[in-house]
Amino acid sequence: MDSEPRPNFVADVLSYPFRKGGFNMLVVGTILFVISSLVSYSPFLGGTASLFVFAYLCGLYFELVELSSDEDNELFAFPDISDPIEDIVLPTVKVIGVIIISFLPLIAWIIWGDDSLPFYNETIYALVAWGIFYIPMAMLATITLGSLRGAMIHIVLPSIFKAGPLYLLAAFMLGAIYTAEAFAFGYLDQWPFVTIPAAAFIAMYALMANARTLGLLLQRREEELGWY
Repeated sequence: MDSEPRPNFVADVLSYPFRKGGFNMLVVGTILFVISSLVSYSPFLGGTASLFVFAYLCGLYFELVELSSDEDNELFAFPDISDPIEDIVLPTVKVIGVIIISFLPLIAWIIWGDDSLPFYNETIYALVAWGIFYIPMAMLATITLGSLRGAMIHIVLPSIFKAGPLYLLAAFMLGAIYTAEAFAFGYLDQWPFVTIPAAAFIAMYALMANARTLGLLLQRREEELGWY
């Protein structure tokens, strides 16, 4: 039993990137996003640099989820890259793997489905919604259990039911964050001189808020999930 009442879930997530230590990470991450965007125009360095930044951010994302899941731990720390395979490469592979697994029904339907079938497009929309709903728990289980086994349906679906309404809130929060991000990107197109840094800031904020959402979900439902 907690000695102090826990802060509101939504307020905790939204304020997370602006806490002490978090704002420094927000700035550094924004710079990385800006660098990645700028070098992407280079025919020689663009792909390599963008891939490196993406991989580093995957490692950072894993680190933030793990730190956020421990109520007594520090909230912010950059990933230790002394072992690049463990700290950077594997998180990147897992992120890509979770995305593929979560949207595998959609991929299969697009490849093998017949567009002459009734409700073909409606099925696509439903499978997109399924992937969006599935991916947060799949990602959290993969990070916590340390392998893509955590993204398997026999782990994800029971875990969603065990997490209960809090998972629905977490999934809604993530959807709202990325909807707001997409809306902001569309608006920023009108202001070309501030688009890249502003979009980078928003993208880094979304990444940090996403990580906090998953970490906080595990922190508050650790006993019910029983992964440990």
